[in-house]
Amino acid sequence: MAEEKLIGHVYSDRLYIPAAEMRIRYRKEFHLKNFYRMLHDWFVEEKWVKRIDYEWPEHFYLLRETQRGNEMWIWWRFKKIPGAGEAGTNSYYRYNLDVFWHITGAKDVEVMHQGKKYKTQYADIEFYIKAKIEMDYQHEDGKGWRDHALLKHFNDVFHKRLFKPQLQRHKHDLFREAYRLQEVVKLFFGLKTYMPEKEGQEYDPATGIGDIPGLEGVAPK
Repeated sequence: MAEEKLIGHVYSDRLYIPAAEMRIRYRKEFHLKNFYRMLHDWFVEEKWVKRIDYEWPEHFYLLRETQRGNEMWIWWRFKKIPGAGEAGTNSYYRYNLDVFWHITGAKDVEVMHQGKKYKTQYADIEFYIKAKIEMDYQHEDGKGWRDHALLKHFNDVFHKRLFKPQLQRHKHDLFREAYRLQEVVKLFFGLKTYMPEKEGQEYDPATGIGDIPGLEGVAPK
């Protein structure tokens, strides 16, 4: 088995091990607000964030209006400590999940659904998912292994030898979370997925209009 390699962040001394990187592109009609709500609920249910809006980890948002439609850049950065709140919670590693949106040509349009007219959007969206394990994360507060007089000499050896079995397990778990997010996004857009069955009730994937609680379309005109 290949040895895991720590990757230092370009602009800091953070140490990461990549777990997954995925990209989804979709260009058609879809309900942007309902897509946002679906993602919001997923991250809350998966315990990446609490249901408190001001704590939502949106690090960047840009809206540019053009003649061809609106362009948006959105960057979310989620962090989760595996087993947080449980006895024996680790203080060495945590999961990082970055989500990037790039939307171009976004315009309001109307679609017919079950004989009714609904407002929705047409856009070209690229959705990126990047998952990684951050090692010695308490170093950002000066409380990590690299800040300890003795432990700093064993930091590199720890993840390569002592931590290796646990690292492989957590890397696999984080990959599965990123993969499940990808499948949920594909399901919303009606793209081919490899999930054994769809979660929740059926709805129109092209518009995000249907009977899933919290994802109802706007009132018909």
